[in-house]
Amino acid sequence: MASAPVLDRKSNGEAVIHSRAMFGCKKIPRSVVYVAALIMIALYSAQPALATQDGWPALYDVTGVASNDVLNIRSEPDAGTGIVGTLSHDATNIEVIAANEEYTWGLVNQGERSGWVALRFLARHPGQFDSLYPEFQSCGGTEPFWSLARSGGTLTLDVAFDDRPAVAELVEWETGTLNHRGRYSFATPNMTGVVAREYCNDGMTDREFGLEINLILRGEATHLQGCCSLKP
Repeated sequence: MASAPVLDRKSNGEAVIHSRAMFGCKKIPRSVVYVAALIMIALYSAQPALATQDGWPALYDVTGVASNDVLNIRSEPDAGTGIVGTLSHDATNIEVIAANEEYTWGLVNQGERSGWVALRFLARHPGQFDSLYPEFQSCGGTEPFWSLARSGGTLTLDVAFDDRPAVAELVEWETGTLNHRGRYSFATPNMTGVVAREYCNDGMTDREFGLEINLILRGEATHLQGCCSLKP
């Protein structure tokens, strides 16, 4: 059985792999070894970049708008389209659902609809990376109507199809998945949830959400589906 190959270098700089296999040594040109080394460096360098990739949705604050002015929300990611709402010059904790392809406009909700805001007038809160668990503050769905509210390490579930009071439970654990970016899970004593960074609509309004949730009530064998927000 052949042993592990050994990398050596001749006096002329040519790399040689000694495999000690029955076929002897195989010579590899120095240029090939150099290219392979660059590829390995690029692959390893990409890991931190992936870890710090922006996650969506994300919270922003309005910036660069005069105190006597407002930031317009447009119907489309274009300054020439209609105004469907405004944000005050000092508005904070604005949830941006996603950015357009050019990363110049962000999709936001206001009232019962969504619209687009110029990202050059928004400052992103730090540390909101795709690799991190999204700190959603509220979730909900329809048919039946239900809501899930977060307060620190507690989740409170309120379901409209029965007469029971809202139930508050401590979060036991929350984590990302091992084999799929953008999906996360959590558990309380009686609930298990899977949250995904995907477009979601509540089915009642024109609002858009950037987080989808599938919630399992283990003791009742009930599956609820809905949308989540980074805001209460």
